[in-house]
Amino acid sequence: MINTMFVYQMEVKLPKLTASEFLEYNRLAEHMNSFHNHFRVSWNELYATRGSHHLSLRAASRFLDTLTMHHNIEETYVFPRLATHKLEAYLGDYEKGVRDLRMEEVQMLMDSWKDVLWTHLDREVEELGAEKMRQYWSIQEMKSFGF
Repeated sequence: MINTMFVYQMEVKLPKLTASEFLEYNRLAEHMNSFHNHFRVSWNELYATRGSHHLSLRAASRFLDTLTMHHNIEETYVFPRLATHKLEAYLGDYEKGVRDLRMEEVQMLMDSWKDVLWTHLDREVEELGAEKMRQYWSIQEMKSFGF
């Protein structure tokens, strides 16, 4: 049996990327950054808004709606798909009878995205921890969230 902890911790030396390979590998980050830059601009515009409360409220509401939609798309489609693509293909091949199910192979596929997933999960929990939350919310607001 393969020691998956050893495989997981081993640093793989990858060859230098060509310019076109870098562009392809970096494509999603560039695309995501364009959306994130839009949110930064919107944030700064909203923050600097002066004048009508009605316009400020509308701008704030639009910003929050767009940010929520963006986050939902990331969480629903982008990151789960990136993380699980190879495992889904492997299980699909098993279901079609193309390959036998070998847990060592499944574990290796899982190990390939374990760090990303666990780091993401840990960061979300950290961001929702008491020391972070109390900086921004009162006890009454925390109790009112309903989730």
